[in-house]
Amino acid sequence: MNPFITVRKAEDQLGVAYNTAAEALRLLAKRHIIIQINDARRDRVFCAQALLDILEEPARLTPQKSGEDSPTKAARKPASVPARKKRNPARNKS
Repeated sequence: MNPFITVRKAEDQLGVAYNTAAEALRLLAKRHIIIQINDARRDRVFCAQALLDILEEPARLTPQKSGEDSPTKAARKPASVPARKKRNPARNKS
């Protein structure tokens, strides 16, 4: 997912007229959903800053104490299988 978009790209992706795409992006900018990141009057580039912030933040991993199993390791542990009963060879003789 790309948080950057231009009016031309919105026009192509949405299959609408240039003016319709430009107006849609203007309304999104007015509602602070996207921001214009350049000062150009033509070839304006907009960014969904909240999405960009999510993509750029580091993964939130919490360190685990030694000896603790992670949830993924716990999920991978094989289930304990009950031991088979030993057959009594003396009973099998006919």
